Amino acid sequence: MGLAGWTSRGCNTQVADALGDSGHHGRDAAERYDCAGGIRPYRGSLVRRNDNSAEGTHKLVIRRFQARFAPVVASWVRDDTELFQLTPTTPPPLTPEKVLAWVRPNGRAYLGFAGSRDVPCLYGELNPMRTNDEHLWIGHVLADPQCRGRGLGQLFVRGLLESGFGEFCAERISLIVFPDNIPAVRCYERVGFTLRGDEHHRFGPQERSHRMLRYEIDRPRPSASAPPPPEG
Repeated sequence: MGLAGWTSRGCNTQVADALGDSGHHGRDAAERYDCAGGIRPYRGSLVRRNDNSAEGTHKLVIRRFQARFAPVVASWVRDDTELFQLTPTTPPPLTPEKVLAWVRPNGRAYLGFAGSRDVPCLYGELNPMRTNDEHLWIGHVLADPQCRGRGLGQLFVRGLLESGFGEFCAERISLIVFPDNIPAVRCYERVGFTLRGDEHHRFGPQERSHRMLRYEIDRPRPSASAPPPPEG
Protein backbone atom coordinates (compact mmCIF):
# COMPACT_ATOMS: atom_id res chain seq x y z
CA MET A 1 0.00 0.00 0.00
CA GLY A 2 1.00 3.62 -0.08
CA LEU A 3 3.96 5.33 1.45
CA ALA A 4 2.81 7.28 4.48
CA GLY A 5 3.38 10.92 5.03
CA TRP A 6 6.63 12.33 3.65
CA THR A 7 7.71 14.76 0.98
CA SER A 8 10.64 13.79 -1.21
CA ARG A 9 13.33 15.45 -3.29
CA GLY A 10 15.55 14.24 -6.10
CA CYS A 11 18.55 12.15 -5.11
CA ASN A 12 21.45 10.19 -6.51
CA THR A 13 21.93 6.60 -5.41
CA GLN A 14 25.07 4.54 -5.33
CA VAL A 15 25.30 0.88 -4.39
CA ALA A 16 28.32 0.21 -2.21
CA ASP A 17 27.40 -3.26 -1.03
CA ALA A 18 24.35 -5.37 -1.76
CA LEU A 19 20.84 -5.80 -0.48
CA GLY A 20 19.66 -9.18 0.72
CA ASP A 21 21.65 -12.28 1.56
CA SER A 22 23.46 -14.98 -0.36
CA GLY A 23 20.19 -16.56 -1.42
CA HIS A 24 19.33 -15.87 -5.04
CA HIS A 25 15.76 -16.88 -5.71
CA GLY A 26 16.70 -20.09 -7.49
CA ARG A 27 19.18 -18.61 -9.98
CA ASP A 28 22.94 -18.32 -9.89
CA ALA A 29 24.70 -14.98 -9.68
CA ALA A 30 25.62 -14.83 -13.36
CA GLU A 31 22.02 -15.45 -14.41
CA ARG A 32 20.84 -12.78 -12.01
CA TYR A 33 23.35 -10.33 -13.37
CA ASP A 34 22.25 -10.97 -16.94
CA CYS A 35 18.53 -10.86 -16.20
CA ALA A 36 18.94 -7.59 -14.33
CA GLY A 37 20.21 -5.84 -17.46
CA GLY A 38 23.55 -4.83 -15.96
CA ILE A 39 22.52 -4.41 -12.33
CA ARG A 40 25.19 -6.01 -10.19
CA PRO A 41 24.49 -9.42 -8.57
CA TYR A 42 23.38 -9.29 -4.95
CA ARG A 43 25.77 -11.15 -2.62
CA GLY A 44 26.09 -8.92 0.43
CA SER A 45 23.86 -7.92 3.30
CA LEU A 46 23.14 -4.21 2.91
CA VAL A 47 23.09 -1.18 0.66
CA ARG A 48 24.55 2.22 1.39
CA ARG A 49 23.15 5.17 -0.52
CA ASN A 50 24.02 8.82 -0.47
CA ASP A 51 21.75 11.75 -1.26
CA ASN A 52 24.07 14.51 -2.45
CA SER A 53 21.44 17.22 -2.45
CA ALA A 54 21.86 20.93 -1.93
CA GLU A 55 20.69 20.44 1.64
CA GLY A 56 23.47 18.03 2.53
CA THR A 57 24.50 14.42 2.24
CA HIS A 58 22.27 11.68 3.65
CA LYS A 59 23.35 8.07 3.92
CA LEU A 60 20.81 5.27 4.08
CA VAL A 61 21.61 1.67 4.93
CA ILE A 62 18.99 -0.95 4.02
CA ARG A 63 18.89 -4.29 5.81
CA ARG A 64 16.57 -7.25 6.08
CA PHE A 65 13.75 -6.80 8.59
CA GLN A 66 14.31 -8.12 12.11
CA ALA A 67 11.33 -9.00 14.31
CA ARG A 68 12.80 -7.14 17.29
CA PHE A 69 12.10 -3.87 15.48
CA ALA A 70 8.35 -4.53 15.07
CA PRO A 71 7.46 -2.32 18.08
CA VAL A 72 9.54 0.49 16.57
CA VAL A 73 7.73 0.25 13.21
CA ALA A 74 4.32 0.11 14.92
CA SER A 75 5.09 3.33 16.80
CA TRP A 76 5.48 5.36 13.59
CA VAL A 77 1.74 5.44 12.78
CA ARG A 78 0.34 8.52 14.49
CA ASP A 79 -3.41 8.06 14.05
CA ASP A 80 -6.13 5.89 12.52
CA THR A 81 -6.30 8.00 9.36
CA GLU A 82 -2.61 7.48 8.67
CA LEU A 83 -2.98 3.75 9.30
CA PHE A 84 -5.88 3.57 6.85
CA GLN A 85 -3.81 5.29 4.17
CA LEU A 86 -0.98 2.87 4.77
CA THR A 87 -3.01 -0.34 5.02
CA PRO A 88 -6.81 -0.14 4.99
CA THR A 89 -7.10 -3.87 5.74
CA THR A 90 -5.27 -3.55 9.08
CA PRO A 91 -7.66 -2.44 11.87
CA PRO A 92 -6.40 0.09 14.43
CA PRO A 93 -4.44 0.29 16.55
CA LEU A 94 -1.25 -0.88 14.86
CA THR A 95 0.59 -3.33 17.11
CA PRO A 96 3.91 -5.17 16.80
CA GLU A 97 1.97 -8.39 16.21
CA LYS A 98 0.18 -6.83 13.24
CA VAL A 99 3.49 -5.62 11.79
CA LEU A 100 4.87 -9.16 12.05
CA ALA A 101 1.76 -10.46 10.26
CA TRP A 102 2.57 -8.23 7.26
CA VAL A 103 5.68 -10.26 6.47
CA ARG A 104 4.76 -12.98 3.98
CA PRO A 105 6.61 -16.30 3.86
CA ASN A 106 7.46 -15.87 0.17
CA GLY A 107 8.23 -12.14 0.39
CA ARG A 108 10.85 -9.98 2.06
CA ALA A 109 10.64 -7.05 4.42
CA TYR A 110 13.34 -4.42 4.78
CA LEU A 111 14.41 -1.67 7.16
CA GLY A 112 16.17 1.60 6.38
CA PHE A 113 18.73 3.10 8.75
CA ALA A 114 19.68 6.76 8.33
CA GLY A 115 23.28 7.82 8.85
CA SER A 116 24.90 6.04 11.78
CA ARG A 117 21.64 5.28 13.58
CA ASP A 118 21.21 1.77 14.94
CA VAL A 119 17.41 2.14 15.07
CA PRO A 120 15.53 2.01 11.74
CA CYS A 121 13.50 4.87 10.32
CA LEU A 122 11.94 3.16 7.28
CA TYR A 123 10.08 -0.08 6.59
CA GLY A 124 8.81 -1.71 3.40
CA GLU A 125 8.24 -5.04 1.65
CA LEU A 126 8.71 -6.80 -1.66
CA ASN A 127 6.17 -9.55 -2.37
CA PRO A 128 5.58 -11.68 -5.47
CA MET A 129 2.21 -11.69 -7.17
CA ARG A 130 0.27 -14.90 -6.58
CA THR A 131 0.35 -15.98 -10.22
CA ASN A 132 3.72 -14.64 -11.34
CA ASP A 133 6.88 -14.52 -9.22
CA GLU A 134 8.55 -12.22 -11.77
CA HIS A 135 5.97 -9.55 -10.97
CA LEU A 136 6.49 -8.04 -7.51
CA TRP A 137 4.52 -5.52 -5.48
CA ILE A 138 5.76 -3.07 -2.89
CA GLY A 139 3.78 -2.92 0.33
CA HIS A 140 3.54 -1.11 3.67
CA VAL A 141 6.15 1.57 3.01
CA LEU A 142 6.31 3.56 6.24
CA ALA A 143 8.67 6.14 7.76
CA ASP A 144 9.41 7.35 11.24
CA PRO A 145 7.75 10.82 11.48
CA GLN A 146 11.08 12.28 12.64
CA CYS A 147 12.75 11.17 9.39
CA ARG A 148 10.13 12.47 6.97
CA GLY A 149 10.74 15.37 4.63
CA ARG A 150 14.44 14.57 4.14
CA GLY A 151 14.32 12.68 0.85
CA LEU A 152 15.00 9.32 2.52
CA GLY A 153 11.78 7.87 1.12
CA GLN A 154 13.13 8.03 -2.41
CA LEU A 155 16.40 6.42 -1.37
CA PHE A 156 14.53 3.60 0.33
CA VAL A 157 12.16 2.92 -2.57
CA ARG A 158 15.10 2.96 -4.99
CA GLY A 159 16.71 0.31 -2.79
CA LEU A 160 13.60 -1.85 -2.99
CA LEU A 161 13.59 -1.50 -6.78
CA GLU A 162 17.26 -2.46 -7.05
CA SER A 163 16.62 -5.53 -4.94
CA GLY A 164 13.55 -6.48 -6.94
CA PHE A 165 15.22 -6.14 -10.32
CA GLY A 166 18.70 -7.28 -9.32
CA GLU A 167 18.13 -9.99 -6.74
CA PHE A 168 14.70 -11.32 -7.68
CA CYS A 169 14.99 -10.79 -11.46
CA ALA A 170 11.57 -9.14 -11.49
CA GLU A 171 10.17 -8.04 -14.82
CA ARG A 172 7.76 -5.57 -13.23
CA ILE A 173 7.14 -4.01 -9.82
CA SER A 174 3.77 -2.55 -8.85
CA LEU A 175 2.06 -0.77 -5.99
CA ILE A 176 -1.27 0.87 -5.23
CA VAL A 177 -1.79 4.12 -3.37
CA PHE A 178 -4.67 6.41 -2.45
CA PRO A 179 -4.84 9.36 -4.88
CA ASP A 180 -5.00 11.88 -2.03
CA ASN A 181 -1.71 10.62 -0.57
CA ILE A 182 0.13 13.28 -2.54
CA PRO A 183 3.57 12.93 -0.88
CA ALA A 184 3.59 9.19 -1.66
CA VAL A 185 2.45 9.72 -5.24
CA ARG A 186 5.20 12.29 -5.81
CA CYS A 187 7.83 10.00 -4.33
CA TYR A 188 6.84 7.05 -6.51
CA GLU A 189 6.73 9.16 -9.66
CA ARG A 190 10.15 10.65 -8.94
CA VAL A 191 11.80 7.25 -8.66
CA GLY A 192 10.31 6.18 -12.00
CA PHE A 193 6.91 4.63 -11.40
CA THR A 194 4.26 5.23 -14.08
CA LEU A 195 0.52 5.46 -13.49
CA ARG A 196 -1.03 2.46 -15.24
CA GLY A 197 -4.67 2.68 -14.13
CA ASP A 198 -7.22 2.74 -11.34
CA GLU A 199 -8.44 0.01 -9.03
CA HIS A 200 -11.50 0.00 -6.79
CA HIS A 201 -11.45 -1.85 -3.47
CA ARG A 202 -13.92 -2.13 -0.60
CA PHE A 203 -12.58 -1.55 2.89
CA GLY A 204 -13.91 -1.15 6.39
CA PRO A 205 -17.02 -2.44 8.17
CA GLN A 206 -19.27 -0.57 5.73
CA GLU A 207 -17.30 -1.94 2.76
CA ARG A 208 -17.15 1.44 1.12
CA SER A 209 -15.58 1.51 -2.32
CA HIS A 210 -12.27 3.37 -2.55
CA ARG A 211 -10.39 4.39 -5.68
CA MET A 212 -6.70 3.47 -5.74
CA LEU A 213 -3.98 4.36 -8.22
CA ARG A 214 -1.92 1.51 -9.63
CA TYR A 215 1.69 2.45 -10.34
CA GLU A 216 4.16 0.18 -12.10
CA ILE A 217 7.75 0.20 -13.24
CA ASP A 218 9.32 -2.29 -15.66
CA ARG A 219 12.79 -3.76 -15.36
CA PRO A 220 15.30 -1.41 -17.00
CA ARG A 221 16.88 -2.72 -20.18
CA PRO A 222 20.51 -2.03 -21.10
CA SER A 223 20.96 0.41 -23.94
CA ALA A 224 22.37 -0.83 -27.23
CA SER A 225 25.62 1.00 -26.55
CA ALA A 226 26.00 -0.33 -22.99
CA PRO A 227 28.94 -2.71 -22.47
CA PRO A 228 28.04 -6.34 -21.75
CA PRO A 229 28.20 -7.53 -18.13
CA PRO A 230 31.51 -9.08 -17.11
CA GLU A 231 31.89 -12.81 -17.34
CA GLY A 232 32.53 -15.04 -14.36
